[in-house]
Amino acid sequence: MIQIFCSQKFAKLLELPSKKNSSINTEESLQAWNAHLFSADRRKCLIFVHKTTLYTFILLDILKKDLKDLPSLFIEGFINQLKTDQLIKDNHELILRKHYDSITLKNTDNDKKVLGSINDYVYQTKFMIEINGGIHNCDANDIGQRLNDTPMGAIKYGFPIDRMREEIENLK
Repeated sequence: MIQIFCSQKFAKLLELPSKKNSSINTEESLQAWNAHLFSADRRKCLIFVHKTTLYTFILLDILKKDLKDLPSLFIEGFINQLKTDQLIKDNHELILRKHYDSITLKNTDNDKKVLGSINDYVYQTKFMIEINGGIHNCDANDIGQRLNDTPMGAIKYGFPIDRMREEIENLK
């Protein structure tokens, strides 16, 4: 089961009950993610960051009605980013879809390492959107690819794309 820890801002939009998280199991690969809602170019955007690899993907120009089917929005965004980063082929997509069959949304776990990385990613994303002339001139997968090709201090200056490649190879 996949756990997505939502920032306070995102949890408020989703109207998640504000209760403490009971059991947090992040030992299994590809299981735990953090999600954050931010605005760029006066539009709502979502960023999802994998807790151990810091691999990220972004969804731009999100409407509240889009969030009704968040699990499929999540898996489609994740698989599209993996394909853009050339980490999976079509035959591996079925394995991932089976692995991501159940998604649970939880309130934030306040993981400082991940939250700091999210803040950095959001800053870089807003900059890329501005440089490209606005949100409608941007490709979310291209932004995600650039972010995943950036070394991150929280993972000892490793590249998130390389760490995710290792996780996916362990899945097969």
